[in-house]
Amino acid sequence: MKKYRVHYHFAGAESILRIVEAADQEDALGIATNSRSNDIVFTDSKGTLYCFFYRDVQYVSVTEDKA
Repeated sequence: MKKYRVHYHFAGAESILRIVEAADQEDALGIATNSRSNDIVFTDSKGTLYCFFYRDVQYVSVTEDKA
């Protein structure tokens, strides 16, 4: 498993970063966009809870975390 940096991009150049562990980049995108409802909910490593509607996301980008 590798770590991937997922950015949820919104209007106005704003984005939210999420780190996911996945087998490959395609799997990471699947984890990032898989939702049984229309909202995305996750907690980052610092304990910040994020919740937003997927419909508000303009696009999602995924890159391998080299750190």
